[in-house]
Amino acid sequence: MMRVASLGDMYATIGRLGAERRDQVALVSSHGRSTSFGALNDAVSAAATRLRAEGMRRGDAVAFSVRPSVEAIVLILATVRAGGVIVAADPGMGKKLFAARMAAVRPRFVMAESLLYALSGSGVARRLLRSRRLELPQIAGLPDCRFVRVGNWLPGTPSSIDAGRLFRPLEGLSDQPVVLEPEDAVFIVFTSGTTDDPRAVVHTARSIAAVLSASDDICELDADSVVLTDQLHSAIPALLAGARVLIPRRNARPANTVDSLHHSKVTHAFLVPSDLHRLVSYCERRSLAFPNTLRQLVLGAGPVNRSLLVRLRSLLPASTRVTSVYGLTEMAPVACVDMVEKLAWQGDGDLVGVPLPGASVRIDHARELYVSGDRLCGRYLGGERLLEVATGDLARLDDARRVVLLGRSKDMIIRGHYNVYPALYEDKIAEIPGVARCALVGVWSEEVGDERIVLVVEPTAANRDAEKLRRRVDQALRIDALIDSLALPDEIVVMDLPELGRAHKINRGALRERLGQRPA
Repeated sequence: MMRVASLGDMYATIGRLGAERRDQVALVSSHGRSTSFGALNDAVSAAATRLRAEGMRRGDAVAFSVRPSVEAIVLILATVRAGGVIVAADPGMGKKLFAARMAAVRPRFVMAESLLYALSGSGVARRLLRSRRLELPQIAGLPDCRFVRVGNWLPGTPSSIDAGRLFRPLEGLSDQPVVLEPEDAVFIVFTSGTTDDPRAVVHTARSIAAVLSASDDICELDADSVVLTDQLHSAIPALLAGARVLIPRRNARPANTVDSLHHSKVTHAFLVPSDLHRLVSYCERRSLAFPNTLRQLVLGAGPVNRSLLVRLRSLLPASTRVTSVYGLTEMAPVACVDMVEKLAWQGDGDLVGVPLPGASVRIDHARELYVSGDRLCGRYLGGERLLEVATGDLARLDDARRVVLLGRSKDMIIRGHYNVYPALYEDKIAEIPGVARCALVGVWSEEVGDERIVLVVEPTAANRDAEKLRRRVDQALRIDALIDSLALPDEIVVMDLPELGRAHKINRGALRERLGQRPA
């Protein structure tokens, strides 16, 4: 893939591929719909032109809530081409938080699926979903917005622009991408904050172009590659390399993912560790393996523990590379490490590798990791331009200048005069037979006036005898001295771990609450 110096280069490459590979398949959706490079270029160009005709102007915020699909990629590319700013709007965040975040960005356009419009506009549907702990906001109630819908009109859908109409080729008309300045906003994603103070990361034309170029530093893609991913930051570089991109259904069942890997002869797959965990467990139960066509597996959006890699290795062809990528919403990627190197690591902590070209790191006096570089977001919403950001990760650099994570600063457990960093021990505990995942958390105890350390272990599918597993773990920790005595848990609990959002990361906050609310 060529280096992307600007987003203009991206659109020029898409246009060139649209001419040179007009009939070659570029995108394949989870339900089998395929789109060629020619059709992709035509649809992006037409949609950008029509969005401008509908009133979209440079800098307009666009609340975007369309699941990964061909339509989603076309709409995102067309919106940025027309000068709009994509705002990731997850309707599952809850009514109040959604309202606060939308008030902060004041979108002029909303893009969502007809089903979401219909469900969020129905009082009956909202009450039913609320009973299942999902509170949908009334998306169609956002003020002063133009609405774009994906899919056929459904009752409850507001007066809206049909995305299918936007994609139709325009005879005799051609558009030119809006020329963006390097620090113009392109993509906004909320990361944290309350309803009173929502916090959002603002990526710019500069940082997004740099993110797209970084793909070359992680994997080698070409026109013969077949890439499985539902992430835009990996789908776009694959398209720019002339590869075929398969878009899986979000939260796809492992059986469907295995079928796609084999049937489509996938060469590169991008997965989050939690999805890989489910995939590995499924393959182990069914005595299945990954296909021989798989050249590289790229893992990101969460820590990858050694025990999972050991299990994965036995399912892979010997020639398959596994790359774990470290990054954060404000800047990705920062570093990456190969599976062989990661498994060879004998020290404490989580080895995430040498910083990639364009990334700089430093560690402050409190051992917190800071990152900077050309992929760093422009600013936080409403803030000044950023030169570096604190990651919230405790870290050190080894003799080879590789980054080793020691845990999250907010996850640190204080026991008396000692600080306990869960990440130093969780990988070791996860290697105990029968343990799928685990988490060490601190739960405040008024009785002892200190934090109690609770170890929560999630059993594998084949080890559901909780008491037997608890005894096995206890023996490994106390008799076999698997971890330092200062980190020994006061209690071991066997249960499924709560997860955070669609990334399926362990929700430590919810876990602490659950542990704190248990009967004494």
